[in-house]
Formats: sequence, structure tokens, C-alpha cells
Amino acid sequence: MFNLVKKLKESGYTLLLLSNQTKAGMKNIVKKFGLNDVFNTIYNSADLGMTKNNPNTFRLIIKKERLNPKGTLFIDDRKHNVEMAESFGMQGILYENLQQLKEEIKQHTK
Repeated sequence: MFNLVKKLKESGYTLLLLSNQTKAGMKNIVKKFGLNDVFNTIYNSADLGMTKNNPNTFRLIIKKERLNPKGTLFIDDRKHNVEMAESFGMQGILYENLQQLKEEIKQHTK
């Protein structure tokens, strides 16, 4: 998975991470995997005070990052989160496995 993320970054895509981790958990993951090197911005629900399933989380990130929702691809392993992103006009992929994700990303980035 990490190699795929690095490849997308190297291809010039802007990458944002939205996580529902605890503050301590996110800090450890960011450090362990060097996520600051591949993600342009990392958002954590513990810092935002809102989880992914809160529409205000998406409103905040869309505004702060000046995103065009139609040009944004949201990937998550929870259907509800993908549906939430799609309700804001984003394209969504429900992650099932790495091969499926690679294939769907190709379809969305043609």
C-alpha cells in the first residue's frame, strides 16, 4: 500500500490523509511510516474534533484545501465514509484489497 501511495505522490498527485486515529496513535503511525513525506496534509479526527462520518469534516477540508470535489478521489475501507465523500461530489473507492484499489485508481486517473 505504501508503495502505491509513494507512486501517486511521485506522479504529481496531491495526497491528503484523513484518519480517525487517536492523537498518540496517529503520531506513531506518521513517524513509523514517514507519512509527512508522502502526504501534503494529514488530518486526524482527534485534532479536528470531528470524525470522518461528520459532514462538517468534509466541509472543513474541502474549504481549507480549496478542493474541487469532482476532481477529488476519496478512498476508504468503510462504505459509509465513501458515501459521505460522494455526497459532496467526490469520486469514491471502497477499499477491499490492494489489487482492486490499483485497478480502480487506474480507472479514475485516466
